[in-house]
Amino acid sequence: MDSLEEKIRTIAKDVYGELGSGQSEVYQKAMEVGLRLERISFESQKVIELQYKAHYVGEEYLDLLVTAESERLVVELKAVLGVSLPEEQQLRNYLNHLGIQRGLLINFPQPSSSKKKPTEPGKLEPEFRSVSGKAALDVSSQTDSSAPASTAL
Repeated sequence: MDSLEEKIRTIAKDVYGELGSGQSEVYQKAMEVGLRLERISFESQKVIELQYKAHYVGEEYLDLLVTAESERLVVELKAVLGVSLPEEQQLRNYLNHLGIQRGLLINFPQPSSSKKKPTEPGKLEPEFRSVSGKAALDVSSQTDSSAPASTAL
């Protein structure tokens, strides 16, 4: 039996293989269709309320909260040239806030301005990163010294 994460990876590969790059506005809806077709339960654009000293200060929206049997997985979708630590930390914040152990960051890479030969349709591959919650991320070693020492919620 495939794990939930493997099923989501398969759906993402199918979505990206069929739609290709440059479709940043539709990947979320296509992933939702794929999950529905596979009869996998999910919540889309789940609201995460942010508080400071027990006062509401704003909200964020995670892309997908996917549930199958006892497994819960937060899926964050991106459509950028490449993902880095800030995208991982955003997902880690969601995981920690919701008390969920695992998340999957999926990037549907977009065209760059380089003169590389375009990838043939059907050979496109999304980028995947598994992220765990409850892990402290030391960002003090990052090159951007203006960034806060920690962004965990």
